[in-house]
Amino acid sequence: MVFAKQSLIILLSMGLPMLLKSIFSNTAFFILGSLVILYLAFLNRKKIANFNLFALINLVLILILSTGGISSPAFFLLYFLSFAVAFVFDPKVVFVFTIGSIVLFFPQALKTDLTRNLIMLFSLFLLSPVAFFLGIDYQKKQEVKKRTDKMKRIAQSIEADIEGVLHDIRQIRNKRTAKRLSEALAEEISDKQ
Repeated sequence: MVFAKQSLIILLSMGLPMLLKSIFSNTAFFILGSLVILYLAFLNRKKIANFNLFALINLVLILILSTGGISSPAFFLLYFLSFAVAFVFDPKVVFVFTIGSIVLFFPQALKTDLTRNLIMLFSLFLLSPVAFFLGIDYQKKQEVKKRTDKMKRIAQSIEADIEGVLHDIRQIRNKRTAKRLSEALAEEISDKQ
């Protein structure tokens, strides 16, 4: 279920710029990308990973599509996005992102320098397993960190409980000792009389 939801988010984030590109001119398209940047920079202070990644993918694709598509100098940003997808979402979703990117840019790849464009798309495909395995490793480390933090909180709670019990025992022992001392003192006084 999580994989399907995250895959849908990825596909929507890739389809929206293509739809907007067909509706708006390049200038309006670039202005729309600027608005997304402003939103990310100033308005969104909450940490909503799904929406932030959705907006980031939209922003990068708007930038790439408005500066030449597959021949854009910003095309390399897709490589970094594949790592971002693997770290934020389920690592398997990186393959959905890669296939979506290839499908998105394949028609453009056939129009110009075919060899160069196919190498770029193939390199994006080859980078996917690396992003996948690094994403798995990152998420395992995050899970270990969560478990470690939980164990630290439990240990601190147990430590506080033990300190409370020891404090109570000391108070009880001090009361018993005080009672014994007062009894011994009373006996001593009664013996002297």
